[in-house]
Amino acid sequence: METNPEFSLTLAAVKKHEISLWEMGDALLAELGPPSKRRTDYEKLETVSTYLSGEYSLERLRELWTCAYVFQGADRHPDLAWAIHRAARTQRCFKQLSLVPRKELGLARIM
Repeated sequence: METNPEFSLTLAAVKKHEISLWEMGDALLAELGPPSKRRTDYEKLETVSTYLSGEYSLERLRELWTCAYVFQGADRHPDLAWAIHRAARTQRCFKQLSLVPRKELGLARIM
């Protein structure tokens, strides 16, 4: 991420937000195990959503959980945002996407 003293607080907050998305997904993965399509997984996510006062939808929690599972540790590209990882959905697509120059993707320097 580029730095700019004029927007240092905003850029720091964005970086913290990106890290927290990974941390939330990692926590779900640690507590629930790998994602599946079992009914019990949705029930557990509903419970988590309830504890979070509905601030995170079931779909959002599932995205965080699944993304953390698909992109673990070294599979995460630190220069690309969590949302890019989520959009790719698979390691294979992500690798293909990471080969495309950022200008062609319409991406500025992002996390």
